[in-house]
Amino acid sequence: MYEYADNGGFVHAPSINQATAAAVLRSGYLNHATTSQPDVMAVNLSSSRVRNALFMLEGLDREQMLEALLGYQFERGLHDRGSANDDLKRLNEYIYDFRDQFKINRHLISQQGLPDTATETIETNNGSERPGAG
Repeated sequence: MYEYADNGGFVHAPSINQATAAAVLRSGYLNHATTSQPDVMAVNLSSSRVRNALFMLEGLDREQMLEALLGYQFERGLHDRGSANDDLKRLNEYIYDFRDQFKINRHLISQQGLPDTATETIETNNGSERPGAG
């Protein structure tokens, strides 16, 4: 069995467009990786990262704000890590502090050439209504 030191492996893709994108990424990786930094330009396409990207794309497609999607993931991470680890049980307490510190501002932009029409909106939750406050 022979092994080539400069062989970057093979890329299997289901379409020409995906093969082209993979070839460009692979070329960048092979040309820029060094022994001191072997992961420069490496691409991680694990299933969890793909699910995360699909969540973002679907949210944007449904006209959700990127700030809200990222905030949701941040809060979910605090909640999940706090629930799973006894040392981090108090992370949920900080969610409202983060909401107060980093408020989401809504920017409504009307499209040119279209008459003003009513739109269905969901107001942002910036933490002003804490449970038990009041």
